[in-house]
Amino acid sequence: MYIEDNEGKRIVCPHPGEESTVAQVLGKDRDNLRFREKRIGFNSYCLCLSCLYQFEADLRDEVSNYERITDYDSPSEKVLLNGIKKLLRINEMCIPGDVWKQISKEWEKDERKCPSCGSNDVKTESELAGGPCPICAEGVIEVISLGIS
Repeated sequence: MYIEDNEGKRIVCPHPGEESTVAQVLGKDRDNLRFREKRIGFNSYCLCLSCLYQFEADLRDEVSNYERITDYDSPSEKVLLNGIKKLLRINEMCIPGDVWKQISKEWEKDERKCPSCGSNDVKTESELAGGPCPICAEGVIEVISLGIS
């Protein structure tokens, strides 16, 4: 988790105690939910599959870690995405196009693009799980649970 200061610099909010960092950065605006929503984000560890550059980015379109958890009966990725698409189609029909573009633009944070080579072939750590190693293409990347989080 991070909080953006007034200059747009991302300040990591260490765990535990994220809220104290947020309060320190936002000051009197710390309870303003709209303000908090714009300034708080979550970086993911990313890997460029073209040049193997590793970096952090806030990708709002990331396949979530929760989709990798099999301990509970959650909907499959296909069912979940289908439901979201239906909901978005309804919203797109009810909201004027220019307003919809502005709303969806606010969701964006970082572009899914490698800062080193410019490739769009970027995946997050959680998206790589269960797939082949991007370096040797032989091993499989496994998620190893380290306990309750």
